[in-house]
Amino acid sequence: KRNHSDQRKHIFSKQHKDRLNTILEKFSMKIHEARRLLHKPSVIDGEFEPGATMWCYCCDAEIDKHVTDRFTTIKYGGLLEHMACDNHHKRTRHFWWQNGADKSLLQTYILYQAELDRFKNLVSECLDKLDEKREQRTKLVW
Repeated sequence: KRNHSDQRKHIFSKQHKDRLNTILEKFSMKIHEARRLLHKPSVIDGEFEPGATMWCYCCDAEIDKHVTDRFTTIKYGGLLEHMACDNHHKRTRHFWWQNGADKSLLQTYILYQAELDRFKNLVSECLDKLDEKREQRTKLVW
């Protein structure tokens, strides 16, 4: 037999739901900003926010916010790559199950590999344009 003391009560408490909503809203603002760049990537000449990291609440891990090689930075590239990895998908679904989050919001926090591949194609085009600009600047200097 099961009774009321066998179940996890804190998931359904108002305080837990308020904290969960606060965390998800905070994280979703960062994800929304990164998702906007899926269709128009921002490739920056030089290093942008060096060493910038952010916390993934679903994975309980610190991740790189941007992808950089010190000469070029892909804004939110680190977050987008993390959101597309299998480990993030698995942990996000577990986080949702464990905390009783709204299932309709789950897709917001997951990025599929096809979306990431399209993003990478757009980034490569942007990198080619950036290389052309660098070559033009080099020709003007010489």
